[in-house]
Amino acid sequence: MGELLFAQMPYKTVESSPGNYFHSPLLGEHNGYVFGELLGLSADEIARLEREKVLY
Repeated sequence: MGELLFAQMPYKTVESSPGNYFHSPLLGEHNGYVFGELLGLSADEIARLEREKVLY
C-alpha cells in the first residue's frame, strides 16, 4: 500500500503517547457488517447488489 502520512500534534507532553493510528475504511470494506448485520440483508442479497454495481 505504500507509505502513509498522519497528521499529529507538533509537540509531545508527558501524557501524550504516539497512539495507534488507523487508516480510513476502504470503499466497501464494511459492507458485510453494515448491510448484513445492521440492515439484515442476506449474503445472496448483498452479492446481487454487488453484481448490479449498487454496492462496491
